[in-house]
Amino acid sequence: MGEQLDAAVKQATPCPRCAADIPYDERFTKWCTACDWNVDQSDEEPPLSRFEAARRRLAPRHGEQLHRQLLDGGPGATTTTDRSHVLARAVALAVHAVTAVLAVGGALLVVLGRPRYLLCAFGAILSTAAVAPWPRWPSTS
Repeated sequence: MGEQLDAAVKQATPCPRCAADIPYDERFTKWCTACDWNVDQSDEEPPLSRFEAARRRLAPRHGEQLHRQLLDGGPGATTTTDRSHVLARAVALAVHAVTAVLAVGGALLVVLGRPRYLLCAFGAILSTAAVAPWPRWPSTS
């Protein structure tokens, strides 16, 4: 494995800006450490539409404005306790509490209802109902 990496990195090409040797791996983008050539490729890609061009122009300004607001303790820097935030937290707490009750109740019915198979089956259904709403992450393969 290490030999493959060494062989890939031994390739070099001259920098078009400063003529320094750029060791590179074919799997990655070439860039020059001497003059920072090709470090930021975002300028090379043309915008897909007028909206994309406007977004690219406005994004740095909005990012800097948000950074200043957060540093100054402005909106979004601290947690608020208005009615909508309290209600959202209450609903989230209720959803998680129901899920926890289903999981614990299902597990208890499966473990403690051993002689009665109907209770075990009901416990398995409750446990499945507790696991069903969990988020499903996309597979990487």
